[in-house]
Amino acid sequence: MKLLFPNGDHAPFELKDGRVRVGSGEGADLRLQGEGVLEEHCAIETEAGRSRVVGILPGARVLLNGRLLNGDTDLKPGDLLAFAGVQCRVVAVDRGPTAAPVRAPSAPAVDESGRTAIRMAVPRFVLRGVSGPTFGKNFPLIGTVTIGRMSECEIVLPFEGISRRHARLQTVPEGIMVEDLGSSNGTFVNDERIHKGLLKPGDELRLDTLRFLLVQPGSEPTKAPSKAVPPQKSPEEPRGGTPVWAWAVGGALVLALLAALLKWAGWF
Repeated sequence: MKLLFPNGDHAPFELKDGRVRVGSGEGADLRLQGEGVLEEHCAIETEAGRSRVVGILPGARVLLNGRLLNGDTDLKPGDLLAFAGVQCRVVAVDRGPTAAPVRAPSAPAVDESGRTAIRMAVPRFVLRGVSGPTFGKNFPLIGTVTIGRMSECEIVLPFEGISRRHARLQTVPEGIMVEDLGSSNGTFVNDERIHKGLLKPGDELRLDTLRFLLVQPGSEPTKAPSKAVPPQKSPEEPRGGTPVWAWAVGGALVLALLAALLKWAGWF
């Protein structure tokens, strides 16, 4: 089996027979960088193609399909695994026959079992930090997650003003249903304090002073180009571009010169 991480935060990791140490320390075989990941977090043991999470250390938070693990647990293809704030998907790898070489097909083959192609399930919605220490960070939302200061939360925000269990976020067809869990400083959708409310793509979620934008990958709106407005000509400016006052001054000078010539000739 193989672990795939959303958004390319970490490289795919194949689980081969043996023991894999998971953590943020230099001695880890699967080194993860993320909120709440301990230097020595847990391990994954694989034997004959079967993998299981083992050796979860005290204080380490490991979730399988949204459930907090307290002991050794088997993994299967399709599972959603989370090491504190780092999420990944467990997928099967079908190596196919190895006895004889085969000619590569011109188009990708399709396996009815769905095990041939390795695809990461892209989350429908992502919270993107737009203020404070979470600015620019993306938090994929899959299923139901709890957000707060406690390490047991799926999204850990260890900042002042965030309650231990601040809010619950549940994916629904229209967007994300947000439920405040009795936080001290409140949960806001588009600057309106709510106990429970719907967050749609493009809406803003605020927890105390931390602001997030709900994004739907692949359908982010782009700014429409502004329509160009041609410059307006001054009403005094004729088609040729010479101002009216210049024509008036020129005409007056011609008339004055003509009058002087007629007077000199004795006409007046």
